Amino acid sequence: MVVVGTDAAVRHHTRAAALMLTGSEIDLVGRLFPSLFAPDSQDGVDGFLRRVTGGQEEITPLEAACVLAAGEVRSIEMTAVNLVASPEVGGIVISLADRTVLRTALEAAKRKADFDALTGLFNRRAFDEYARDLFKAGIAAPAYVAMFDVDQMKRYNDEYGHERGDAVLRCVAERLSAAVGTAGFVARVGGDEFAAVLPNIDRAAARRILETACRAIQTPMQGSELRVSATCGVALSTVARHWPGLMHRAEAALYDGKRAKRGGVFFYRGDQPGWDQRRQRERDALLAAEQTVVDLRSDVVRLQHETRHDQRTGLLNAAAFEEDLPSLHALATRDGASYAIVLCDIDFFHNYNTRYLYQTANVTLRRVADAINEACRPGDRVYRYGGEEVIITLRNTALREACEVGERIRAAVASLALPHDSRPDPHVVTISVGVAAADCGACATAPGVIDAANRALIVAKRTGRNRVDSAA
Repeated sequence: MVVVGTDAAVRHHTRAAALMLTGSEIDLVGRLFPSLFAPDSQDGVDGFLRRVTGGQEEITPLEAACVLAAGEVRSIEMTAVNLVASPEVGGIVISLADRTVLRTALEAAKRKADFDALTGLFNRRAFDEYARDLFKAGIAAPAYVAMFDVDQMKRYNDEYGHERGDAVLRCVAERLSAAVGTAGFVARVGGDEFAAVLPNIDRAAARRILETACRAIQTPMQGSELRVSATCGVALSTVARHWPGLMHRAEAALYDGKRAKRGGVFFYRGDQPGWDQRRQRERDALLAAEQTVVDLRSDVVRLQHETRHDQRTGLLNAAAFEEDLPSLHALATRDGASYAIVLCDIDFFHNYNTRYLYQTANVTLRRVADAINEACRPGDRVYRYGGEEVIITLRNTALREACEVGERIRAAVASLALPHDSRPDPHVVTISVGVAAADCGACATAPGVIDAANRALIVAKRTGRNRVDSAA
């Protein structure tokens, strides 16, 4: 506590007050109270005392700085009561509180809120706060806003790792900050994006500073041959009505630069005559080109599907089988595994075509193909091999298991009970099935496996049809 007279001189003080204000137990009586504070705080303290003696009912506490003999700066908060008229006191009673620790913590928190931890530059929040002041008066103050984007930073991170990527960002920050110097305000506004505000500067000077920054960024990093570049987009504040509009212009210039030539400085051209129309034409051309690419990709997918699939049955076709079988055989040979072939043929289908004609026969062929496909296991591949022949490849499958699959397929077709009265009993559509397995450890060949399945199919045909036979 300190008691101060109307002449601002100290009348009385506690030992704690002397220690707080000077760092020692020195007697302060007779000293002018404002003189105990730092020079830039003295006018504020003097005004505070005048408000107290002026009879104001509510006096806002004042925070002022004082410098101790050791050079330590303390932040002191004071509140006061006017007891000048009191015979016992006869002065202003001032209560002092040391807020140094709190002030330090607040400043640290503000710095953390305003600065980017990786680069030490201002962050996006601080940048927006600073830049929005350009539009405070309703009319934009003259300034150039520049957006920088480090080119291909993602590819660099993927190739060298994020630790070295962070080193690159710190290097870019240092070089950009050095190039701008005191001419402007620099911030990191995103992962690999930086920004600068250059107030009260002409276009030529802004270009010189920004091109210097781009050249500095492209200089190889110390102790490394690595080079990175940054593209810069620039917009003038006076052509925008508000801060978001100004940022949009700077970013538009940046993207134009990315498309034209990375590593350079590009000024926004949207205020040039006819620019909006030209830009719209470019957008329309880009959209048309993108749609063409989408259409071409769709055509490629469609053609690939048509090339490998039979249009009548929806199954894979014989060309796909000839393409897939060598790969299946090579994989089984490498792993010392086995695979199997199941060859199916619709019984008396020539008679069926003659009796029911081709339109009905095509419908029946599709139904038989669907039944075979549904009876197979996940991973089995089903192909239309010939007119009424269907062939199936079964990976990692031995002969016995393949025969079980063949029997399930035969039964599925028979259960359709499709009428076929131009054949011996039963008067329904059936299939005969030949099965063969390849033991690749015994030097089997892919054509040999097909031949074996075909021989088994012939046996099934000769011994009554609507049955499964296998090649031993």
